Amino acid sequence: MHDAFAALLRQPTARRYKQLRSRLLSAGLPNDFSLRLAELERLLAAQEFIAARALAGELLSAGLLSLGLHRLSGQLALEQGQQARAELHRFTYDSLCVAILATGDGTRRRPLLTTYVSDAADLLTAQGFEVLSQSLIEENARRYDVLLCRNEREFWFDVTDLLPQTAITAACNRRPKAGASIKRRRERAVSRR
Repeated sequence: MHDAFAALLRQPTARRYKQLRSRLLSAGLPNDFSLRLAELERLLAAQEFIAARALAGELLSAGLLSLGLHRLSGQLALEQGQQARAELHRFTYDSLCVAILATGDGTRRRPLLTTYVSDAADLLTAQGFEVLSQSLIEENARRYDVLLCRNEREFWFDVTDLLPQTAITAACNRRPKAGASIKRRRERAVSRR
C-alpha cells in the first residue's frame, strides 16, 4: 500500500485515488475513526501534544487518505516545531484534495468520492466554501452526502461505500416483488395436490 500511496502523492489522479480507496475500504476502516479524529482535535486544542502524537500515529494506517488526519497532524507538527513534517502533511493534504476533486464535479450526476465522511466538509472548506448544512439523500440504492454552501451551491458526495445500509433502504430491499406472495401461494396449492 505504501507504493500506491507514494504514486498517488506523485500524481494525484482519480484512478489512483479510487484504487487506494478501494484497498483501504476492503481492509475495513475502524467504526470509531471519526470519534478518534475528534479526540485528536480535542487533544490539540488542550495542548496535550504527547497524547495527540500517539493518537495520530495510531490513526495513520486507517487514515492514510483522511484530509482531517493530515490537517491535524500538520498542525501538531507545527506546534512541536517540526517544520519539515508539517510541510509533508500539507503536501499530502493538498495532493489528496486534487485527487478527490478529480473523482467528479460535485453535482448529482458526477458526485465526488471521499474515503471518510468528514472529508466532504474539509474539502469544501479548503476550497473556500462555507458549509451551511449537510444532509443524507438516498436515491436508486445509493447514498449521497449533500452539502449546501453559503453561495447556495450544493455539493454531492457518494457515500454508499462508507455508510451502512439504512433501515429504510434495507426494508425496501426485503419487500417481495408485487405478486410474489400470490405466486408462492399458488406453488403451495399445486404441491399439495
